[in-house]
Amino acid sequence: MAHIYTNKNWVQDNIAKVDSYYDQVVLNYLNKVYIKDYESNKSSTGVNTYVELTDNNSRGMNLKSEDSYELDKIMSFVYTMLVSEDFGYGDTPELKYVVENIFRRSKSEAQMAFINMATRRVYTSDSDIIEKFFALLMSLEEHDIDNIALPIIQMFLSHKDVSAAEGALSLLDKYGKDRDALDVAKQIRDFEYDFLNDYKEKVICNLKKYAEE
Repeated sequence: MAHIYTNKNWVQDNIAKVDSYYDQVVLNYLNKVYIKDYESNKSSTGVNTYVELTDNNSRGMNLKSEDSYELDKIMSFVYTMLVSEDFGYGDTPELKYVVENIFRRSKSEAQMAFINMATRRVYTSDSDIIEKFFALLMSLEEHDIDNIALPIIQMFLSHKDVSAAEGALSLLDKYGKDRDALDVAKQIRDFEYDFLNDYKEKVICNLKKYAEE
């Protein structure tokens, strides 16, 4: 069986000093998702592209002018993992570790690429993918999404899908802890479903506690 061997890359960064279990989860996941297709000759493009990216990094290639392009390609892999992995709210998906390690390498650039993926790929996806996207966000550490939570919330509150609204409210309820979050919550539209309107009012109540502190 083929395996992906890397010295240094966006997904597995030795500088981050992640433990062996963390590294193993990341690489095992990539092997499981991409090598399976490679061995069955269904598609070798994903694996070859990924190996090219990691090989370029391990050779010390200067990527300052290409970081945005490379991150967009890696976020394409993240989206594929989002579609393929089976998880929901309350779970700890293997994709969580992949995303967190990408953010450790270059947080601000990676976050922008993540928002780009959310805008172009997730927003136009089916309901179950949107639900998994928010389940993934809910599993991440607060410091990983502190700068992108509100933009994502505002984006998906405009979506017509119930899963998008519920996910955005859940994210706001968990990570919204300041006046900005409260101001956003107060501007949320009325929903067609009572349970979403009730949830919105609950979130506003919770946020008022932080605003008063």
